[in-house]
Amino acid sequence: MMKGITGVILSAAALWLFAPSAMAANAEAPSFDCNLTQTASSDVKKWVCGNPLLAQLDRKLAYIYQQVQAKTALEDLPLLDSNQQQWARARDACMSAPQADVCGRRHYQQRIATLQARYQLVPSQGPFTYVCDNVPSTWLVAQFFDTEPNVVRAKVGNDEVLLYQVPSASGAKYQDAQHLLWEHAGGLTLRWGDKVAETQCHKKADGLN
Repeated sequence: MMKGITGVILSAAALWLFAPSAMAANAEAPSFDCNLTQTASSDVKKWVCGNPLLAQLDRKLAYIYQQVQAKTALEDLPLLDSNQQQWARARDACMSAPQADVCGRRHYQQRIATLQARYQLVPSQGPFTYVCDNVPSTWLVAQFFDTEPNVVRAKVGNDEVLLYQVPSASGAKYQDAQHLLWEHAGGLTLRWGDKVAETQCHKKADGLN
């Protein structure tokens, strides 16, 4: 159960992006002091400091993370910290990607959106229940969050995923490698699983059991 806490416990390997300077007055500054980059993570820090958009996203993520910590039970903080460090390693790997800045921006934006959705930090619509091909066992529950990119929290049975919105010729499409949720033409198309056929769904009527 989530609850507010008065203190924050982080491991010794806690991320540098949550340094005390996270609320720096400079609008272009990241969450850390760019003058203090002589550490093992110097290359990553210099990369973020040298890109105003990444620096802005870093500062925003630090602020969001502080909000999440305040809503997390004390015993769950180590897992939260571990997940954040895992994300940081994926972000660091962007430095060797063909389009490093694009990769870094995507990782920051998706992490921010993930935290905002999972911890209910932004407005949302739903949850809505959809019946897929009129088979109750394939009901879909979806909640749509006003993030950037937009996120849908989708659940079928005990399986729950977060899907990010992707460009679409019409409607709103959310997907990852195995799942697709596409609202268009007055309906909803769902693919739930790798190599699974798409199915059509419609919003569950009030009172339908």
